[in-house]
Amino acid sequence: MKKQKENIDSRHLPDCACFNLQKATRAVSQYYSKILKPSGLRGTQFTILRVLAVINSGNITNIANIMVVDRTTLTRNLRPLEKRKLVKIVPGKDQRSKEVRLTKKGKDTLTAAIPLWEEAQKRFSEKLSKEEFQNIFKLMSSIISVVKA
Repeated sequence: MKKQKENIDSRHLPDCACFNLQKATRAVSQYYSKILKPSGLRGTQFTILRVLAVINSGNITNIANIMVVDRTTLTRNLRPLEKRKLVKIVPGKDQRSKEVRLTKKGKDTLTAAIPLWEEAQKRFSEKLSKEEFQNIFKLMSSIISVVKA
């Protein structure tokens, strides 16, 4: 029994890429959500609206792939946006798929939230050197490539 306890010892957490990436992701998401709060959007909701604004509309599978989330998580995150009439979910090209579209209200909400997002981005980037900030994106791309390979 003691041997098993050593295997799950917390000493391994500082070296665990998954734990530390999840921790960083939650911290950054909470940071952006706090600044976006006056818009009524959380960071994840802002991201969904932003993706929809870029692609115009898309099926749930396509959007989930772009965001690297599973379909059930995306569907769960879309529900409050649909309830607030920020997105519209309609039948897709075949009976099994669903198409997600940004509504006018969604576009207006996103447009109003962009200055808050810009402020969050500015504050975040100012806490790092320019090189550190740019390296975050290079490192994230590398990480995604490694795990998608």
